[in-house]
Amino acid sequence: MARIVDILKLQHEHPERLQFAEDGMRDFGYKTWCLQLLKELDDAYVYKIMDAVSEEDDYDDGEENEDYDDDGDETEVETYGCEECEAIVADSKGNIYFTTVLTYDGNHYTKDEISRWRYSFFEALLDISKREQYMTKEECLEEIVGMTDYRIASLMPYNTPEGYADIVAL
Repeated sequence: MARIVDILKLQHEHPERLQFAEDGMRDFGYKTWCLQLLKELDDAYVYKIMDAVSEEDDYDDGEENEDYDDDGDETEVETYGCEECEAIVADSKGNIYFTTVLTYDGNHYTKDEISRWRYSFFEALLDISKREQYMTKEECLEEIVGMTDYRIASLMPYNTPEGYADIVAL
């Protein structure tokens, strides 16, 4: 209940951010869309883009979606229970950008937040490596390279980068 109340409160605090996001959608060629406020991020709001139709959708270029590997089978990616959606971020100065948001257990993470967590985790692993020499630099790098954005989004609600680095280094 608190999360719903917080979202409703945010919607009324800075209505200009929604207007900036809608202007951005128009500027980038979208004809129709629906925006849902997901969260506040620093001085900006993150809106999920739903049911968007762009002007380019009117033209069929004949190309098919290539979500298939060489065998013709669909490529399977472990999502760890995350849902992915496109989003637009608008701040109070009118700056906007498009991003992808991963949602896990009711928490929403932009690609930037996931990248920062990944970098902090890597730094924490290197720090442990230097201090206690449990891992080599190469092992630290191998650990971080194997982590998808989905995996990181599933870890973020329950682990700080430093805390997870301690677990991995055991």
